[in-house]
Amino acid sequence: MKRIFLTWLSALLMLSMLTSTAKAEGGTVQVRIAGFPVKVNGQIINNKQVAYPFIVYKDITYVPLNWDLIQEFELDVDWSEQEGLKVYRTCCATSYGKYPALEKSGLTQNPTTTNSLTSSYSAKVASYPIQIWGHQIDNGQEPYPFLEFRNVTYMPLTWKFAHIALMMDLQWSSEEGLAIWSGQDAVMQQIVYDDAEALYIDADRGTGGMLAMLKVDKTFQTHPVWLDPPQADAIRVKAKQAAETQASEGKA
Repeated sequence: MKRIFLTWLSALLMLSMLTSTAKAEGGTVQVRIAGFPVKVNGQIINNKQVAYPFIVYKDITYVPLNWDLIQEFELDVDWSEQEGLKVYRTCCATSYGKYPALEKSGLTQNPTTTNSLTSSYSAKVASYPIQIWGHQIDNGQEPYPFLEFRNVTYMPLTWKFAHIALMMDLQWSSEEGLAIWSGQDAVMQQIVYDDAEALYIDADRGTGGMLAMLKVDKTFQTHPVWLDPPQADAIRVKAKQAAETQASEGKA
């Protein structure tokens, strides 16, 4: 009786192992919702309630390639049944981003879901063709493959894909979590002049590349202030006079 029981137990264990192997080969993996803070261009993501939260697989954070985040990152995504998924970045309106920073709307989040930060969830390894800026990915051989979660493609935020291929900046700290910067247009340019209280900086104020000037308090305790054109012109005169004095007399 004991021998029969052991034989039955061995068969049961073998069946369990075969079932697990079949699931792994079929592309099913276990992921969890990111339990640490995640910021996208300075905006905190509500991972507890958004439908497409950031997830973690094999200690790597994954970003959902849904419409709102694609727009926020200023990435481009194409999809077809024949060629699969293509992720890339088109030529920018400026050296940093597609859109003037001061005209860009904030990230839209719809907190309509309840996500558990302690449970695991099932995701699938993406089986369709994937290209990152023209480079074909062998997703089946990737240590951190693209995944599908809730019918949305998730991209691993590895240095190879996120930073090198798509020029996204990644910052991590144990206190503040993960910060991702992408598609950020520059506002401030060069410092034109300074006095005892403030820095005066050329800045891009909007569409058409209109150049304006910001006054930035040297204590950094107040918000920068836009100068009106006569004030900016007066600062430029001072800057020119200072430059001429330095050229003729030198400055300590």
